[in-house]
Amino acid sequence: MTDDTKSHPEASMSALSAALSALSTSTTQTLHPMNDITSPYYLSNADCSTTSLITVVLTGTNYSIWRRTMTNALKGRNKLAFVDGSLEKPTTGSKEDFAREKCNSMVITWLNNSIAQELHSSVAFYETAYDIWRDLHERFAGSNHTRLFELKDMIYQTKQENMTVSEYYTKMKALWDEVNVVSKVLNCSCGGLKELQAEKEQERLHQFLFGINMDKFKTVRSQILGMDPVPSMNRAYAMLITEEKQLSIGSNRVPIEVSAFTVKPSSQSSQQAKAAEGAESDKPICGHCGIPGHPKEKCYQLIGYPTDWGTRGNRGRGRGRGRGGRRQQGATNTAATGGASNFTQQSVGSAENKVPGLSQEQVEQLLSLLGPEKKLSASANFVGNVSVLNNSSYWIFDSGASDHLVSTNACLMNLQSLSSKDLTTKTLIGVGEERDVQNQHHTTIKGLRSDNAQEIVQGPMKAFLEEKGIFHETSCIDTPQQNGVLERKHRHLLEVARALRFEANLPIRFWGECVLTAAYLINITPTPKLNGKTPYEALLKKSPKYDHLRVFGCLCYVHDINRSGDKFSPRAHRCIFIGYPLGKKAYQVYDLESHKIMVSRDVIFYENIFPFSMSAKESHPLPSHVSKNPVFLEDDHPFVTVDQNVGDKTQTNPPSSTQVSSSEPLNMPISSGMSSGEGGLPSARPVRVRRAPPYLQDYEIKFKVDGIIERYKARLVAKGYTQVEGIDYNETFVPVAKLTTVRCLLAIASAKNWVLSQMDVNNAFLHGDLHEEVYMIPPPGFTNPSDDRVCRLRKSLYGLKQASRQWFAKLTSALLQYGFHQSRADHSLFTLTVESSILVVLVYVDDLIIASNDPSLSDRFKHYLQTCFHDKDLGTLKYFLGLQVARSPTGIYLTQRKYALDILSDSGMIGSRPVSFPMAQQQQLALDNSPLLDDPSAYRRLVGRLIYLTITRPEITYSVNLLSQFMQEPRKTHMDAALRILRYIKSFPGQGLFFPADNDFLLSAFCDADWGGCSASRRSTSGFFIMLGKAPIVWKTKKQNTVARSSAEAEYRSMALTCTELLWLRALLKDLSVQHCSPMSLFCDNQAALYIANNPVFRERTKHVEVDCYFVRDHVLAGDIHTHYVASKDQVADLFTKALGNDAFHSLLRKLGIIDLHAPT
Repeated sequence: MTDDTKSHPEASMSALSAALSALSTSTTQTLHPMNDITSPYYLSNADCSTTSLITVVLTGTNYSIWRRTMTNALKGRNKLAFVDGSLEKPTTGSKEDFAREKCNSMVITWLNNSIAQELHSSVAFYETAYDIWRDLHERFAGSNHTRLFELKDMIYQTKQENMTVSEYYTKMKALWDEVNVVSKVLNCSCGGLKELQAEKEQERLHQFLFGINMDKFKTVRSQILGMDPVPSMNRAYAMLITEEKQLSIGSNRVPIEVSAFTVKPSSQSSQQAKAAEGAESDKPICGHCGIPGHPKEKCYQLIGYPTDWGTRGNRGRGRGRGRGGRRQQGATNTAATGGASNFTQQSVGSAENKVPGLSQEQVEQLLSLLGPEKKLSASANFVGNVSVLNNSSYWIFDSGASDHLVSTNACLMNLQSLSSKDLTTKTLIGVGEERDVQNQHHTTIKGLRSDNAQEIVQGPMKAFLEEKGIFHETSCIDTPQQNGVLERKHRHLLEVARALRFEANLPIRFWGECVLTAAYLINITPTPKLNGKTPYEALLKKSPKYDHLRVFGCLCYVHDINRSGDKFSPRAHRCIFIGYPLGKKAYQVYDLESHKIMVSRDVIFYENIFPFSMSAKESHPLPSHVSKNPVFLEDDHPFVTVDQNVGDKTQTNPPSSTQVSSSEPLNMPISSGMSSGEGGLPSARPVRVRRAPPYLQDYEIKFKVDGIIERYKARLVAKGYTQVEGIDYNETFVPVAKLTTVRCLLAIASAKNWVLSQMDVNNAFLHGDLHEEVYMIPPPGFTNPSDDRVCRLRKSLYGLKQASRQWFAKLTSALLQYGFHQSRADHSLFTLTVESSILVVLVYVDDLIIASNDPSLSDRFKHYLQTCFHDKDLGTLKYFLGLQVARSPTGIYLTQRKYALDILSDSGMIGSRPVSFPMAQQQQLALDNSPLLDDPSAYRRLVGRLIYLTITRPEITYSVNLLSQFMQEPRKTHMDAALRILRYIKSFPGQGLFFPADNDFLLSAFCDADWGGCSASRRSTSGFFIMLGKAPIVWKTKKQNTVARSSAEAEYRSMALTCTELLWLRALLKDLSVQHCSPMSLFCDNQAALYIANNPVFRERTKHVEVDCYFVRDHVLAGDIHTHYVASKDQVADLFTKALGNDAFHSLLRKLGIIDLHAPT
């Protein structure tokens, strides 16, 4: 180093840097592209064609996750430019061109390794990785909206259940992340994006808390929702984790209720225990029960206990026997057998609390009661008297337990020795049965099979079996199938006993009587196992009698023979029938007043009345239609009649302000009018017009939503069936709101946050004006008995054929006068638009649903309606036509839970065993030849009620549609299939529809067809399911009118049916101020039907269905319908065309937007 360099170190460092830079530049220029680690052409030694970059395999439905994972993997290897098109093509023949070809082939291999086998052939002939990447994107990226719908549905359906908080959060986080990938990315430079992200984070918090386990975290969830501001997701997660840890710590503790007493062992006992534990640690430990001293293959719990096990002496360490023989870890270490142990009394003045489970204050309070100069006695629960001795070396306190363990008998008083006796009869178990077999059936018991119950395998019972020479067999531990006959009979007894109790609605305290009655009825019931004989007949060789049988739990009256000479005292006791006593020809009853059980023969039964029934209809039995002449009428028509004896004096009932009907007297006797045709009636009319219809009085009980009686209602009803068409009535049709319109209105109201209210018009039919001449005989009380005049009706009455039509005309006139517009899609829908405010009224006879985004506009309309009619404002919409409506910030929930439970109760299926899907597969009901039902009305009534239940239960639509095809001649198999649907409803009675608050108002439909599904006619079944955004609104199952020659034809007719429904829905949404400008999506799983809809070809396949072809194709070409292909496993319309198994049924059910907010029954 020169002197100049030493004097100028900065110059030296600059020269060195320049030299290194020149060397690096020359090296870079001379490196080959495949050797430069910064070049995309570089391949390391780990890069080979057999490498799988990612573990995710592309199947088509997981494209978004696969793309994100593959993108990160290619970025890590600097090969992303080969698939995104950003790499420029080098000069042909150059070094870069050779390197590019090699790397391109490697990337193509990596892509093929991460694609499912069935997709390989579709990308096998592409030359570049960019072409493969682009093709996959064009094919699978377009189905993101379907995947997004599935993900959001899974988010709403996911519940914590038995998962930990960490597992549940991880599952939800995976779904949220995938939603972010599938959803569109918003780019915004203003501050609104942060607010949107915060709102999205809050929504995820609500979704997370919605599925949390309410049994454990109800308090924490309330705290989180009550915090202001709402905490972040991470903060809420931390609070739940903390609560979960506290619960786990609490669950590992030994409950206080387990310890019947607490003792402190002496130091000598502690040393002996430690020595025993040390000796025991050298012994082998069983892998099954965890008790040292024997290996697993010699464990008595697995191979069975020896016959002399119960007579062996103390083993030192107590071992449990039977099914519950495992030693409880962590329990209080106390001595229960053997001689007295040494204990030391805890010092009274000790400041340290050494009693687990008690505070120091509680210990001091107990010790103050156990002073050395006192002898106290306390009563322990159900175990006799416990004495606390003075100057004793130990102490015991009562913890409230039913059984106690003590170390010496000196602590107990009134000791009694118990053996294997029945606690009620005090007789040895089994002796009575053996004596009954010998005396009554002249045979002996040779063998007995049972489980390992201690009262049977040891003690007096064992000695009795040995004395009689009865061979005793026992089943293995935890192997109930070895005693299967008894287990099945036990289950049979319980099922019949539950059915008896549920039918009579008896309290649980009568379970014993239910079981005894069930055994009695089973014994006299014929069974196929005995070739149609009863067990009673097989045993006693004579047929049983059935004339003494009565309905279990019904009302009965027992003659009272002890009236104490009082002639005015009741002569009978009000009781319920609870069984048949053994050995007596009498009935066992329960007195409802004295609460005692009696046995009597003098009993009068009322077998249709159940005193313990909670049904209001049974508690207040009133006929629905009674043809009695009332003394007076209340709140009905004010009839005006003329008394001939009084002259011009008239008698009227006082009309109220709500009564708008009037009557006009006809001054002509009925007889003369009918015979001569003269008088007040025009002679041009036929004579039969003067035949005035009679009347009847209708009584009805109005119930609230919870089943409580609201009021008793009575009205005068005309016998309209005596009217003649063309004489006193013409048209009778009146439109009512379609249930589809109701669902659409609720879905839109949920998304637009409209206020929903309900009104009811009192005596609606009385407001209608009559344009025909209608006469009626006045009811008694308005005319003299000798007066034979009739009255002409100016206003309609209930019962007249045109009453409903005239009422709707009156209401329509009032609404149009107010400024409403009547919808052409649904004539019962009326809309009113005032600037930015909208008011919607939906009419179903006399019930009105009112929806509006302006509460003041809604209030003004209600006031106007009250000036026109006498109506009642029912407030917020909660119960409408049997539909229960519940609303929350997340959306509207629509269910028919009360209606479903009423069906189960009325059908006697409330105690049935639930099933997981409504109809069995491959069941040919059309070809069934089982016996016809004796009374088909029950079947028809049940199916009719199930049809109405499909308003909120789309999953049973196909099953109910199939059963409704056999109304004419139902058979036993059809009835069994209908009862299976009830058993499915029993599993989820509260299941219903959910209309979310976030909705894009885009119509999407799924259609399908079961080609030749009807085995009798070979006609196909069409089915479709339509959603408005994420809200289910329309579904249908319909048998096609003609036989389809191919599956493509059947699918295409289903598409035509769905297309008509979509066009009608678009017109309905327009009336509800929802503009649907984009094409409506139609999903089908048949490629041939899609090709026919999009191309004017396939002449041979379509010439006989040309009308349907042109109808669907025209709307496809016009841009109204956009068809899409959907895989068969994702085709939700399959639920409406065929019966599915459990897995497929529930897989598609989760995609329908159906939830159940109620706890399972």
